[in-house]
Amino acid sequence: METQHDGHESDTTNSSPLTLETKPPLTRNYPPASLLATVILCYLFVAFGSAFSIIGVTLPKIAERTSMKIDSMGLIFTLRGLGMVIGILDLFADHC
Repeated sequence: METQHDGHESDTTNSSPLTLETKPPLTRNYPPASLLATVILCYLFVAFGSAFSIIGVTLPKIAERTSMKIDSMGLIFTLRGLGMVIGILDLFADHC
């Protein structure tokens, strides 16, 4: 048994990587490309969210300009959702 600098004895035969003296780092050093990709994806999340939500706000004006009823324009939302599902399934098919 060895005596540590704080007066406690430690067993050197059964040393684990995490002891009271060694603490895991709180932050990791990620490569700049990874950080850039994260920033770009966050920006795209906000941009696409804004672009998709603006359809609902502008729907009455679009219906007025195209001489359509708002009730019949629900197809826009259905087709958008269907396109998203097909796109996600296509992504999963490429990775499998």
